[in-house]
Amino acid sequence: MRIFYQIARNVCRFVCFLLYSVRFEGLENLPQQGGYIIAAHHITAMDPLFYAVRVPRPFNYMAKEELFRNPLIGALLRALGAFPVERGSGDLSALEYAEQIVKNGEVLAIFPEGTRSRDGKLLKLKLGAIYIAGQTGADVVPATIMVEHFERGLRFRSKVLVRYGKPIANTDLKMNKDDRRSMARASKLVYQAIAELMEDPA
Repeated sequence: MRIFYQIARNVCRFVCFLLYSVRFEGLENLPQQGGYIIAAHHITAMDPLFYAVRVPRPFNYMAKEELFRNPLIGALLRALGAFPVERGSGDLSALEYAEQIVKNGEVLAIFPEGTRSRDGKLLKLKLGAIYIAGQTGADVVPATIMVEHFERGLRFRSKVLVRYGKPIANTDLKMNKDDRRSMARASKLVYQAIAELMEDPA
């Protein structure tokens, strides 16, 4: 494991547990080896940290290109496993980089909604995660974050639940990466898996 990443993750874990009341469910669902994709619901700016701090393997994720324009912040984000994506442009270089991460046997997290949900509800998913799954043959782990009294925003000691679902086998997605309709069906399957995780947050 990258030494800086390990140190930074431990610091982030301390910060998360200091500022918020965070609990995790479904950690046993995370594959222990091989590349896979976490398809994660996105509601707060802290989500990458919430998702990453208990994943035992190095965590890689896309972040909007604007965050990397500051050299210092950009260097920090890259050290923490982030890489830039130009949203709304069909950024092929970012997709290719993401594919290589999975092919190298690493963990890739994607926020398939493409943006944060302002009301906490699950938005329609874009096809990036499905496309990468089709290109790599990787399984997809659905994940969600729920914040108690989310309408008030994320506050000091807010109760946060991070939940990981069982992996969706790539073969169960039954998609052809050259057939947009089959990709849409696969995306719906991932959407349903995330939606089910959002039920019964007790």
